Amino acid sequence: MHLDAMNADIELPLERPLFTPGMKSRLADLTLMAGEDDIDTAQLFGQIVVDKARLRSAIQSALRRQSQITLGELLADAPLRQGLAELVAYLELAHAGDDGDALNGLRALMDETVEEPVHWQSQTTTGTPVMREARLPRVIFTRPGSALREKNT
Repeated sequence: MHLDAMNADIELPLERPLFTPGMKSRLADLTLMAGEDDIDTAQLFGQIVVDKARLRSAIQSALRRQSQITLGELLADAPLRQGLAELVAYLELAHAGDDGDALNGLRALMDETVEEPVHWQSQTTTGTPVMREARLPRVIFTRPGSALREKNT
């Protein structure tokens, strides 16, 4: 009987490369300029953590007083603290399904026939306060079992 390669393969532990963790990119250090106007996108890419539990609690406490509330009415009572990031978190809660970010049985409806402006105050790169505005379809948060009635706001 004939056997091919009748020898042992020897691999020394120090011949293998050591583990090297991957590099994480840091977008917060990125500065963008566009022509004459400075665009401050650092707030968009900044690692802002929005407390969705606080937003969910604000929605639930508002719905204890009334059967439905629009996002505009909710923000009139409690203005945005973290600007666009917090607005996106409200929209994410409105579109959440049955996952962990869901509104625990509450419903959110979009009325695309009505455009609702949302205002918040932010700061420029020089620290000057500036008012920002976003226009989006009306978002209506309702309690379960409540019939949606027409809002005239």
